Amino acid sequence: MKPFLKAHYMIVETDTNGIPHEAKDTRLVNQSFASIADAEEYIRKDALDTDGLDNCEFIKGIDETWGSDHIIVKVIKIVRPVPCASITIEVKEVK
Repeated sequence: MKPFLKAHYMIVETDTNGIPHEAKDTRLVNQSFASIADAEEYIRKDALDTDGLDNCEFIKGIDETWGSDHIIVKVIKIVRPVPCASITIEVKEVK
């Protein structure tokens, strides 16, 4: 697995097949890509490896609803939340 790198591209695969996208219907492909062309090549190869592709009923080159949409995004920034609060302790007399 390649690490996620700044200025690289990632693929978010939707499971919607033409229905409007929602975050709950997606999965992140587990690697990043140096170029959009590399990401598209991964998508092509992944589609060819689909189980049962030989038995699918689709019209070659026309059936646009066969596969799921893939969103190619660019990694702009990698961030991590880090706590920055400080705690003070006060000693009080017990009454």
